[in-house]
Amino acid sequence: PRLGILLYQNALPKSLRLVERLEETIGNSKTPPYMWMEALVGYNQKMPEYRDCVDCKMGELHIKHCPPQFSELVNIYNDTKNPLKECIADYEKRYNLQLNYMEAINFIRYGVNQHFQVHTDHGFSYTATTSSCMYLNDDYEGGELWFPYLDLSFKPEYGDIVLFPSTYI
Repeated sequence: PRLGILLYQNALPKSLRLVERLEETIGNSKTPPYMWMEALVGYNQKMPEYRDCVDCKMGELHIKHCPPQFSELVNIYNDTKNPLKECIADYEKRYNLQLNYMEAINFIRYGVNQHFQVHTDHGFSYTATTSSCMYLNDDYEGGELWFPYLDLSFKPEYGDIVLFPSTYI
């Protein structure tokens, strides 16, 4: 906590079946943005040496205008947003912050040998104060959350939400 890195364990109940529901809802979709898309960085650039996974970004506008065939995505979004907002509210109280803007929730799917290089979430293409990671599964190898300059690494488990300053790497 003194570094501003907080782990909220078991914040997402397993009964939500989030990964399964995501796959059932968008797994084979070809309708952007309600589908798995090649992950981009910066100003919507493909950089597979830096980040090579797929993602589905959902924000309030996507949810508001969600087509009926993807209505379950609205439920998935709310099932992740609500616990995240509770953690954010606690984080704000602890650190005397007021976080007025929440970026879209980015559901990310990594395949075997896919990765995201060490990075800050506050970068050249946008400004961020606080970052969050939610773990929707833990049946994989690798994938530790690593802060190299702090010599801190841990492997979160299903349902964990981690909040931390966006500039820590």
